Amino acid sequence: MAQTPYCSDTNYLEILINPPSSLISLQTPFFSSSYGNTSCNSLSFNDGDSLVINDATCSRIAAIKDIQDGTTLGNIAACDSVYLSGPITYNNQPYVARVYSLTPTTNGAAEICLYYTDDDMAAYNSIAAPNWPLLPQGSATGSAMNNVSVTKVNGGALGAVGTTAVAFAIPASNISYDAQNQIWQICFTTSGFSDFYLHATNQGNAPLPVHVSPLLADKNENKVSLNWHTYQELNNKGFILERSWDGKNFQALSELIPSKAVNGQSNLTLNYGYEDLAPRAINYYRFKQVDMNGIHTYSNVERVEFTSSERIRIYPNPAKNVLYTEVNSVGISEVTLQLIDMTGRVVRIVTGQVESGVQTLECSLEGLATGLYQIQVQSNHALLKSETFRKQD
Repeated sequence: MAQTPYCSDTNYLEILINPPSSLISLQTPFFSSSYGNTSCNSLSFNDGDSLVINDATCSRIAAIKDIQDGTTLGNIAACDSVYLSGPITYNNQPYVARVYSLTPTTNGAAEICLYYTDDDMAAYNSIAAPNWPLLPQGSATGSAMNNVSVTKVNGGALGAVGTTAVAFAIPASNISYDAQNQIWQICFTTSGFSDFYLHATNQGNAPLPVHVSPLLADKNENKVSLNWHTYQELNNKGFILERSWDGKNFQALSELIPSKAVNGQSNLTLNYGYEDLAPRAINYYRFKQVDMNGIHTYSNVERVEFTSSERIRIYPNPAKNVLYTEVNSVGISEVTLQLIDMTGRVVRIVTGQVESGVQTLECSLEGLATGLYQIQVQSNHALLKSETFRKQD
């Protein structure tokens, strides 16, 4: 049935409009300024209603037909979100960057039509090839019309702890394309509402498990402890930690850290960790998870920043014969250590040149009386750190 010309007439619209409307939410060329936004609205449904939920500009978010089964869906909140970074990947499975979240008052069965731009499909195909089947794109659909699947995630976003996911293939007869406006309409029947992710059919048409926690990075004295864990592993070869100084250009920090799971398969929680012994003032970290077949995906990025004093460690305290100063330098510089007694008198000076990385300067305590002293660490006439320690016999 054709769309009525007024946004206020959404109560009279029917599902399965063909061709799809050119007016869909966040319909702009890929990576334009509006991408990365979320468009939401809600509409009240009675049992058996066929309605279209539009955004504030009358652009379509989703078309929903409540299956008349005695269950009233009530108010349905519908959101269309598009990731600014483009297609998303979880456990190596790519997904279209446009994600729909539909939340009714009462969950129930319905027929749903969701909308995607041809740019959405093109962006997905650009990262899916050559390891994954392609989605239909433009007029060159061919066998790709048989590759379309949707993963329904219950209880939160894809990959969130505690969620469940199920994937189902979309028959080609439920897919239509408006070539003039470059809009795809994907329709299917669902037994309940949740978040919906579009992707090509993978082997067995099963959603790949997303059970890797985010990377956590914590300062540990003048080092960085990196930790993460997996809840489930499937064909996991291992992880490679990567580090960047600018948040853009990453290089390997570690060798491959092998999976702790037997043959890369596990349903247990497995903990992983690594320590960066030579961080700089500002550091960015991520890990690359590698499958047995070489396909990989990246974690979140964590930023860790050290002040000048945090990059210096003085030990032991108390000390007997030697006091050590460990300096994590970002470049070549001259460092001066001054030992000062409680009267303010400088009793010892040690000067040394340090290069990039972690190096240790020694300060002999021979001949000094037992008691409290202050050590000052200076470089280029600037005080980097001052700390009190006790000299023991």
